[in-house]
Amino acid sequence: EPIFSDKQDLLGRGKFIEDLYKEITNLPFSDSFVFGLYGSWGEGKSSVINLLINKVEKNIDFLIVNYDPWYFKDEEAILSSFYNQIEYVLSERYIIPGLKRTFIKYQKIISLGLSQAGFKVDLLLSDESLEEIKQRIESYISRTGKKIIIFIDDVDRLQPEEALLIFKLVRLNAKFLNTIFLLSFDPIVVQNYLKDDLNADSAFLEKIVQKPVPLPAIEQKDVDKFLDVHIDNLFKEMKIPQN
Repeated sequence: EPIFSDKQDLLGRGKFIEDLYKEITNLPFSDSFVFGLYGSWGEGKSSVINLLINKVEKNIDFLIVNYDPWYFKDEEAILSSFYNQIEYVLSERYIIPGLKRTFIKYQKIISLGLSQAGFKVDLLLSDESLEEIKQRIESYISRTGKKIIIFIDDVDRLQPEEALLIFKLVRLNAKFLNTIFLLSFDPIVVQNYLKDDLNADSAFLEKIVQKPVPLPAIEQKDVDKFLDVHIDNLFKEMKIPQN
């Protein structure tokens, strides 16, 4: 099970998380960026995200969106909830007239224009162009004086079409200023989705993730420590003498 505090970190992930945190916080303030946290199932990606969120929460320059597409049943619900959650995080801290209405308008144009093959946005679907609405959202974000960091875990556990939708959303919204994405997934699983299930361009992922961050291998001493702690706890629970 994923861990949620530094005290639970028996596998020595602290330095890796600290280095990743510094890289995120040292990004130029106006730029957008997409990190990819890469690792196989069970290697601890969710734990790393939980501990990283703990650190980012203490930084007053950031607003956190921890988005979990697993809660939503289909592509339409994923699309709607994605923008709703960003809007909620902004409106929870700031009074921004017109914010919700602008996000709804932006979402409608995106949902009508997204196609399986790529992005086909009909700019005549609204009295404003997509770019005009995007610029207004950027102005709302700029008013906060904060960067928004959006965590999306377990992308590889979605259905192939849903995973592709997440990447398309990131590709569209990574163009927002002051916005950072951290996507967590197994790159081998996702590449297989793209190749076998979706017939998508194999370079699709490289065009979205600007900085792949592979989870480092766990050192043997940390594995030994992990086993020792849990064996001790098991003995105590079963009331087995250790002498």
